[in-house]
Amino acid sequence: IEASYSNQTEALSLGVVLSEPENGAVARILGLPGRPAVDLSLDGAGPISDFEAGLSLSTNDVERATGTFGFISETGDDGMERLDMRADIRGDIGALLPSEYADFFGADSRLAVQAERRETGEIALPVLTVETQHLALDGSALIDAGGWPRRLSLSGLVASEDGSPVLLPLAGEKTFVDRATLEIGFDEAAGNEWTGAFRLDGLERPGLTISELTLAGEGEIVPRNGDVPGRFDGKVNYAALGLALDDPGLALAVGPEIEGDLHVARTGDGPVRIDRLSLNGPGLAVDAEAQVAGPGEDFTTNATLRLDAGDLSRFAVLAGLDGLGGAASLGIVSEIEPLNGIFSVMMSGSTDDLALGIAELDPLLTGEGTLALAADRDETGARVSAVRIVTDEAQITGSADLTSDVIDAIVELDIRDLGLAVDGLSGPARIRAVAERRPGGATGITADLTARGIEGRAVARIARQSDGGTISGETTLDIAEIAPLARLAGQDISGAIDLSVSGEAAPGFETFDVTLDGTATNIDPGVAQLRPLLAGEVQLDAALSRDVDGRISVER
Repeated sequence: IEASYSNQTEALSLGVVLSEPENGAVARILGLPGRPAVDLSLDGAGPISDFEAGLSLSTNDVERATGTFGFISETGDDGMERLDMRADIRGDIGALLPSEYADFFGADSRLAVQAERRETGEIALPVLTVETQHLALDGSALIDAGGWPRRLSLSGLVASEDGSPVLLPLAGEKTFVDRATLEIGFDEAAGNEWTGAFRLDGLERPGLTISELTLAGEGEIVPRNGDVPGRFDGKVNYAALGLALDDPGLALAVGPEIEGDLHVARTGDGPVRIDRLSLNGPGLAVDAEAQVAGPGEDFTTNATLRLDAGDLSRFAVLAGLDGLGGAASLGIVSEIEPLNGIFSVMMSGSTDDLALGIAELDPLLTGEGTLALAADRDETGARVSAVRIVTDEAQITGSADLTSDVIDAIVELDIRDLGLAVDGLSGPARIRAVAERRPGGATGITADLTARGIEGRAVARIARQSDGGTISGETTLDIAEIAPLARLAGQDISGAIDLSVSGEAAPGFETFDVTLDGTATNIDPGVAQLRPLLAGEVQLDAALSRDVDGRISVER
């Protein structure tokens, strides 16, 4: 490399010569196919006010690209001189890329650019041209010192001459398009309005096909004027038609077409406002609005969202619930700090004939239902301050406070008629579960069940991992008639039982000790020979254990 510059004469001399054999460092860094020998030269001399250097790039002694790079002095409208940069390079760029992408660039590609840095601080880009065999892009821009556009023009086309699909030079899976167009225009001298349009036809890549994707936008750009801050707003309509996804769950959920719009605005350095973001598809409607703060406020985002799903069965495969059905409407209000994971969210909504495909649960969800949830997370942990789900047949309420050291959680389920879920039972039922853990202590869990003819309680204690993670507990169960519960297990057994089970186990139940005692009354196992043996009261007393060698022992 040889370079020199004289302040007295303003003469610049630049000479760069790079030559390396096959499998050299440059070829490896640039990922050139076959890692060819590379020769690069950049040579020029003259006054910096009218400087031009010639560029040449060859691989394996074959010239791939040539062009010029330099500076030229121009006089602006304000009479001040400035130094503009110009470059014009063309050649067989496709030969420097993987062979499957060479056709996109063809044997003669061109890049031409001219850039100006004005005394006012404005940056002008009067010329931007990119030409390849399947791409034509032309643009120009004028950006003021505050970063606001004063003029912007960009037009582009991706297509083949014979109309065949074009393979885009993108990383990852191969992506083909039949045709794509782009138009963006804004000129402050003609008014504050900007317009934009994008259309893509025949997108195809593994897992996704779109027949037609369109975006059309318009709005205003008002650059800063003295103390009056600049502002921007835009309205964009989008639509995707002929949408096909290989993932059956996504395909069913999204449907063959979606459409919507986006309204966005910003004034000065203030937050970005999303006044409307919508998505509409068959049986699905989403509407949202948000405000996104700047980096000084960690991009804190306040948002509201409304979702209406007229047929939840469309989401069954995606959710892994074959029997998912019914309709739901949901409203969400949230504040999120995305950089640190802090959030607060409130959700409320309604359901109509909700079904989850669970035979014992679905009858409790029929008809109209409501749900509400409030949750947040900060540096100390996450909390669900309230959850409430109500239908004509059941009600679920609960709350939870979860940190690395503390757990406080409670869930209560009230059922109007247990017979809807369990054939043979009737009347109301209640389940209440509580989990607690204090700093440095074990986790305690208590669950109570009350129903007609059934009383039960389970108490468990789980030691911290540092204390061995031992699980201990006790369960009591008093059932006046076990036949309905036995039928759930496919057994024909009747009678009453009053049972207590207690024990202790190592993590993973590698070892355990369990004792059982209780009373069974008039048990009928459905076997005539055993019926007389189990008539009346039968005392139950047993012990079951497993040692470190895996041996299981039964006593008593």
